[in-house]
Amino acid sequence: MADTKSPDAKTSFRFDSILLESERLQSPIECKGIVTDLDIYEHIDKPYLTAKLLLLDSEKLIENVDFLGGEKFTISIKSNKPGSKVIVNVFYVTDVPTIEKVNNDIQVVGFQLMEDFAYFSNVQIISKAYSGKISEIITKISKNFLQSKPIKTNSADKNNIKLIIPNLNPIQALIWLKQKAKTINGYPFFLYSTLAKKELQFFDLGTILTTDPINGDAPFRTHTASANSKSEARNRNIIAANFSSTATLFDLIENSVIGSNFEYIDTANETRNIFHFDVIKDLFKPLISKSVLKQGQNNPPVSPKFTYENKSFNELTSSYVSIIGGGHNYRTIDTDEYVLGYGEEKTLADYKLKVISKAMNKIIRGEPLNITIDGSDFIDGNKHSTIGNLINIEIPTSKPEALGSNIDKKKSGEYLMFAARHTFKKEKYDLSLTCIKLGRRRG
Repeated sequence: MADTKSPDAKTSFRFDSILLESERLQSPIECKGIVTDLDIYEHIDKPYLTAKLLLLDSEKLIENVDFLGGEKFTISIKSNKPGSKVIVNVFYVTDVPTIEKVNNDIQVVGFQLMEDFAYFSNVQIISKAYSGKISEIITKISKNFLQSKPIKTNSADKNNIKLIIPNLNPIQALIWLKQKAKTINGYPFFLYSTLAKKELQFFDLGTILTTDPINGDAPFRTHTASANSKSEARNRNIIAANFSSTATLFDLIENSVIGSNFEYIDTANETRNIFHFDVIKDLFKPLISKSVLKQGQNNPPVSPKFTYENKSFNELTSSYVSIIGGGHNYRTIDTDEYVLGYGEEKTLADYKLKVISKAMNKIIRGEPLNITIDGSDFIDGNKHSTIGNLINIEIPTSKPEALGSNIDKKKSGEYLMFAARHTFKKEKYDLSLTCIKLGRRRG
């Protein structure tokens, strides 16, 4: 097949190989020379990668292969930096290609791709009993149903449970379990796949927020580096940035995560467990005292100064939520050392942890920052540097001469990388990040 010019030393990366394979092909087809664009997506809510691939077809690839969906692309990418390792990921075609004619001889072909083990999850189903911590159950499912995909975790999840996976495919089961996982402090968990590492990552938000940012005290900045800056500094320039709002204070009140009453109905003991959730007292004060919100960035994004009839919003009861708790079907002894079912808790304090987990997960997503940067430092193949890591970002203020500082304290700080889009083109490699944070700098 004709080979157009592929990325080389003039860019920050190269395609070592983009190999197309299928049981319906007599031999693999090397496509690296005809690929024009490759986007690979990471998301902290998804335990798998997705991708989009564009290629120029001038030799009847589509006609000869007859794509049905289910063909395999093995993609090998390597940074041109010395000491870098090849990053290899396997994807399967999930959508039959879209085609746009350039002229009579050439057409642009687009593929939607999904990571291999997630694709094969779709042809399996689990209806099986499990017991143990959620981190242990997730590890078992991944080993037995997802091509022995390893799980990296700190095993900080609370509670031993018993459950039956209710006819879900393996990926659905992992997400279903992850949604109920929390630490002894109520911190939610994320389960995600990364470009550079083979393991799925399963970590709680509290652990992530107490790590050091990947760029330390060398922040990414939106202002342009000076002409005499070193190349490393230029690589830390933000090409584009914008904020978007996904959850206002009004939305958070509607979602019962500011000030609300919760009622958990214990059907086994025929009791009602009622408590008030106060986002300042129950979430942010403990986060500050435990230094999960770090010194210098521990100003909560919600305030007790908003009042109605001389009472703070967080002290009011803006909603009343009733939830039917479990029936404690696995309790066979009278002591508290029994095993819980899916979604069950033993005490009122434990039920409140579920609300804390929900609130923390909702609030941190409230005002995401979307940035585009040079991706050169993120694909050396030696480490994972995107989603699930913290990144230090500085946003300039609009009137530095009036404020005495050129840094916007509200918008700057340590952010959690929540989603990533790796855009590989022949001329360059850009990285688009969606970043979120729970606390703000004071001042």
